[in-house]
Amino acid sequence: MSKSFFKVVRENLMFLLLLLGVILGIVLGLFLNDKVQHSTEFTPRELAMFIGFPGELFVRMLMLVVLPLIASSVITSLTIIDKITAKKIGKRAALYFLVTSLIATSLAVVLARVIIKPRAHEIQEEDRMPKEGSSPVYAILDMLR
Repeated sequence: MSKSFFKVVRENLMFLLLLLGVILGIVLGLFLNDKVQHSTEFTPRELAMFIGFPGELFVRMLMLVVLPLIASSVITSLTIIDKITAKKIGKRAALYFLVTSLIATSLAVVLARVIIKPRAHEIQEEDRMPKEGSSPVYAILDMLR
């Protein structure tokens, strides 16, 4: 019985670690919520930024890995198929890429101009300057991002 249990755990180790991470995140979130909301040293928004920083770095690293994985997968797939099929697929992929990029760019411009309206509330010059006594922690976190 114990051998089969350890075999199941070993085969599903990544899933179990993921599940443990989710449960740990929920417990820590419930535990730290009250402390964050009633903090006197930092505002709740600043504390949320500090707590969320490792997760933000993790997501950015995943995004950094995705493009090379996709590119290597496409290159590997193209080396397997013959030249004529690769040409057909390449033309379709290029057309698909151009059309979806055109749609995404057009949608972004329309949304930005009509709904979001950038620079509607210009930032005052004194708001751009760093406040006295601001912590260098913010500069370090911005450099790591």
